Amino acid sequence: MHPDEQRVAKMGLLTLAWPMFIEWLLTVSIGMVDAMILGYISDQAAAAVGAVNVVIILAITLLGTLASSGGIVLTQYLGANRRDALPSLYRSLLQINLAAGLMLSLLMLLLAPVLPTLLAMPAPLHHDATLFAAIVGGALVAQALVWGFSAILNAHGQTRLTMTNSLAMNLGNALLSLYLVTHTDYGVAGVAVATVLSRLAGALNLYLMVRWFLRIPLPGTLQEWRRPPLWRPIARIALPATLEPLSYYGNQAVLTAILATLGIAALAAKSYVLSMVALVEVAAFAIAQAAQILTGHLAGAANWHQADRRKWQAVGYALLFTLLGGLPMLLWRHELLALFTRDPQIIELGSQLLVAAVMVALLKAYNFVAGSCLRAAGDASFTAGVTILCMWVISVPLGYLFAFPLGFGMLGIWLALAVDELCRALLMAARWHSGRWQSKSLASHCEVS
Repeated sequence: MHPDEQRVAKMGLLTLAWPMFIEWLLTVSIGMVDAMILGYISDQAAAAVGAVNVVIILAITLLGTLASSGGIVLTQYLGANRRDALPSLYRSLLQINLAAGLMLSLLMLLLAPVLPTLLAMPAPLHHDATLFAAIVGGALVAQALVWGFSAILNAHGQTRLTMTNSLAMNLGNALLSLYLVTHTDYGVAGVAVATVLSRLAGALNLYLMVRWFLRIPLPGTLQEWRRPPLWRPIARIALPATLEPLSYYGNQAVLTAILATLGIAALAAKSYVLSMVALVEVAAFAIAQAAQILTGHLAGAANWHQADRRKWQAVGYALLFTLLGGLPMLLWRHELLALFTRDPQIIELGSQLLVAAVMVALLKAYNFVAGSCLRAAGDASFTAGVTILCMWVISVPLGYLFAFPLGFGMLGIWLALAVDELCRALLMAARWHSGRWQSKSLASHCEVS
């Protein structure tokens, strides 16, 4: 292993994870900031943007998954010291993200006029929703470049640089949005333009970091871009990995439809509980991403013993921080829910759901780490298969069974999610224990372009 890559493989989990924690915490909270800024315009504007943001977030998630898949391959090649293949891999990673970003941008531009109708939005919201979807969705290519350059930096262990860039992007977006909303008549268009400009600035900043600060070679001429890409190893991770968020959002849509039959109070309680638990899950997700980087390097170097040790270390940290974040929510759950609503029925229902949701979050913490480590080792197809199978064979049927025939109502949905996560955890633990993931390395038998 090259000395630079040895440095990354020896880095502490928390050293890699804490900048990612800050970055993802900003990502989770920026939606609340945008909602507050849009409140200066009207509740109608906030509702319109919130509705179309569901589709935009799905597109951004797909782009992030694609970039992360390329980053996994990159960590394996770095760990295996396949430096001859790195220029081609950098180019291929950026080409794939750029192509996907352009396709999704074009798709959002075409869908923008009809998206409010497809989402069954009230007619007064159509104009603002279409405008926001066209501007922000039509410029998704900027976010694709942000994810692509971030994947390269993270693979080299430079998570602090991506955190700094994310902080600057979010702060710039908030300040520019606030200025345009309060000092101009641009309204929703101003918030959308601020979002696009902040992403373009972030992409440029990350490019400069990669090209100049880290001196990582990137293709600079048209002839270099035309060379045969190294897409096959990335596709082996990306194709199954991108099916997971698609399945997740479809699964959530079905569960939400089931919940809708339980009434407005149930939907409101679910919304508040999910927004609170999302903050608890960020730490485990960041640790899982750090474990993914380390496992990729160690799998590339065929250091299986160290990869196993790091995986279980990451599991311990993920469970610990999830528990530390969840305990205050359990102890003061009524008081915290009272910050969202004064309805005693929603507060009581939400307090019950919060207990179940924290229990589910502990299972998810393990699955975040186990899934990330298996993907990093090249075993993405197994992880995707288990995730999709459990979502549709367990959570949806059991959710309906527990909610209605057995009479648990809203709590039944979370009980079904707990069974889903438990089954995933057992299957992924068995897969890891079997050692079959050790034969899935991408760097050992892939071509060089």
